[in-house]
Amino acid sequence: MRPPTITYAEFGSRSHGAVVSYSLIDIGSGPGDVVSDCIYPQMPRTYQRLVFSDLKSSMVEFARQHYHHLPNTEQAYINIFNLLRPEGGDILINAAPYVAGFDAFTKIAYNKKWMPYIKDSDLFTSALQNIKDPKGYMLDLLHSIGFYDCTVETKDCVHIFTLEEFKNSAKAVTPYMRRIPNHLHDDYLNDFVDTMSKLDPQCPRKPSVLK
Repeated sequence: MRPPTITYAEFGSRSHGAVVSYSLIDIGSGPGDVVSDCIYPQMPRTYQRLVFSDLKSSMVEFARQHYHHLPNTEQAYINIFNLLRPEGGDILINAAPYVAGFDAFTKIAYNKKWMPYIKDSDLFTSALQNIKDPKGYMLDLLHSIGFYDCTVETKDCVHIFTLEEFKNSAKAVTPYMRRIPNHLHDDYLNDFVDTMSKLDPQCPRKPSVLK
């Protein structure tokens, strides 16, 4: 599930073109496909350096070969602020305020069958997942750190999958998949699909616990 290219096109038109030369740091790059497909084609020639960073060194290596989430949200943005040049710069934060899959992770973590493999599901959940006003929260946080001229927008997105596409996607993004024995992968994915199907669409931020 890639963010729409238009998001980056809109941001590009707002960035400060007065800066003579740019360095761009992509934090949480994964394999680098979003930058490669959506951002790099729109970068002006004044960009001189592109840096990929990710918690997993294998992801950075993948990005290096193909394209030449901090638990403490506040500290993460403080770190980003400190990376900016003294004369200033721009940042684009693409964060999901609510993802149904995170609720499913939380619920399935209490399933006795999977509990031995999922002891830290909270570490893999967005810090914005259970915040009632994520837009206000982000504006207050960014201003308190020292950012200015901040714009926060929220957009609802619905993704349509076939069953097999959904299972493949779930397998790719499930952070603790490697802990689950291979012969149980299909069983887990079936339970995950069942858990997702039982989420209450009218009250997504208050998941019931699956026991």
